[in-house]
Formats: sequence, C-alpha cells, structure tokens
Amino acid sequence: MSYVFIRVAAPVLGPVPLMEIRFALAGSLLVGSSALGRGAGPIGELLRREWRHYLVLGALLMALPTTLIGYAELRISASLASVLNASVPFFTATFAALWLSESFSPRRVSGLLLGFAGVVVAVGGSALTLGWEVAPFAALSIGAAASYGLA
Repeated sequence: MSYVFIRVAAPVLGPVPLMEIRFALAGSLLVGSSALGRGAGPIGELLRREWRHYLVLGALLMALPTTLIGYAELRISASLASVLNASVPFFTATFAALWLSESFSPRRVSGLLLGFAGVVVAVGGSALTLGWEVAPFAALSIGAAASYGLA
C-alpha cells in the first residue's frame, strides 16, 4: 500500500516533501515511544558510537530509495514500481558477491531464478508497454531497488 500512497501523494506534495513528512512523523513516533519507555539506554550509547554507520544506512535504506520511488511514481504506476522493486534480491546478491566475496552458489542462483519466476507469475505474463518517456522513471525505481540491495 505504500506504493499506492506514494503514487497518490507525490504529485500533490512533491516527492521530497512527501518523504520528509513521512520520516518526520515516523521519527516523532520513535522518539515519543522512547521517551515514554525506559529511554534509549544501551541503544542510545550504540547510536552515539556508531552514528556514521546509521547515517549511511538511513540514506541507503530510507532516504534515497523512497525519494527515487516518489519521483518514479510521478510517471509510472504503483504496481510497476512495486514489481521493479522485486529486483532487490538480485542487487543484494550482486553486492554481496562484489564486496563480501559471497559466491553465486547453485542454491542461491536457484533462489534468484525462482524469485524471478514468481515476479513473472505475479505480472501474469502480460506484456508491459513502456515507452521512452517512462524509461527514466522506471530507471529511478530500479535505482531505488539497487539502493535497498546495497543497504
């Protein structure tokens, strides 16, 4: 449903303000729940010590991909954006192979192919008509998937 929400709200508010509002609300809820609870405790110490890692993770896992999806959904449907997001496992496996020396074992390749087959089944085998005017926006959505995979 988040893709539908983005598709409806992004043209009205703009992709960047929409994401700022989403994260401000979520952050307020997290801070509020922490204040009502026992405070940050050991988690607060971890955040103070490792803030740079969390900043990079937040950028790659939240800020960049959701903003890219917001821009993408100015021209592509929420359903196409969510289908393109199904490429996250491919990016994750590729980045793991490049930076973590993970291998593309037969089991991993089988899992990726099975996931791809699932996307084909979900799409229903129907051909998507994508013109050149939509391609850059689809690329933004794929860029979001790559950011999720890297994170």
